Amino acid sequence: MIVHIQFFCFFFPKKKMKCFRPFSRSTSFAQFFWSKQVTFGDIVIDATCGNGHDTLHLCNLVIPTENSKNNNHTHDFAGRVYSYDINPLAIANTKELLKKEVSQFQSDRVFVQELSHHLIPTDIIQQVSF
Repeated sequence: MIVHIQFFCFFFPKKKMKCFRPFSRSTSFAQFFWSKQVTFGDIVIDATCGNGHDTLHLCNLVIPTENSKNNNHTHDFAGRVYSYDINPLAIANTKELLKKEVSQFQSDRVFVQELSHHLIPTDIIQQVSF
């Protein structure tokens, strides 16, 4: 798949040029892409969780909140997120963010572990939806 991002540039008075990009950060593009590819019930991996923002985004894509459990999403179809990083601070930050932002139901289906992405167990990789 080839992805093309076009940058829109406009000239403003005083010969200043300002560029408008469709995505303010590269992670914004990644999150947009994931939102088109993954859905409730999928199993996904965040191989470098950093501060947890991508893990949180993936969690909200694949695991229903408690409020949405009644909307045809059951425990059987709830997804899982596996999140890894080798940095202990990244793991702590991710866990803290998730504690603040996700429901207990979601939290039970997110697995955060201090581990290098090249050591992710094969059985987990084989379950991944995308």
